[in-house]
Amino acid sequence: MNNYGDYNMGQRPNWDRMRPSNMGQGCPDITTIEIYSRGAIETVICRYFQIDLKEGEYLSCMRGYIILNYQGLPCISQIIFETNLGKYGPYGRGSGTPFALPVLEGKIVGFFGRAGDYITSIGCYIMPN
Repeated sequence: MNNYGDYNMGQRPNWDRMRPSNMGQGCPDITTIEIYSRGAIETVICRYFQIDLKEGEYLSCMRGYIILNYQGLPCISQIIFETNLGKYGPYGRGSGTPFALPVLEGKIVGFFGRAGDYITSIGCYIMPN
């Protein structure tokens, strides 16, 4: 297995989500955050959107946009996942410089990158055919 991408990486990843064993079970993405407060923050609830891959479906491309200076930092402003059967997304607004990581011989089986308030860099683990 190899890793590719490294979009906006200048340092080692601060997160690494390699999950080849459960890739067919979906990849969650936060869609809603609920915050409850009465003078102080009491609860933060994250709701997720989940991509459920069909039997035999696999990730074949990750593409999107990078903003090099968003509130002083780089960030991934949009991401799209393509599979052998279709695509999921776009997620995000999509301004900035486009990037793409098409996988011609294999499939995407995990992700790594850096994040603070936003995802600032992203890369993929690729499993060859």
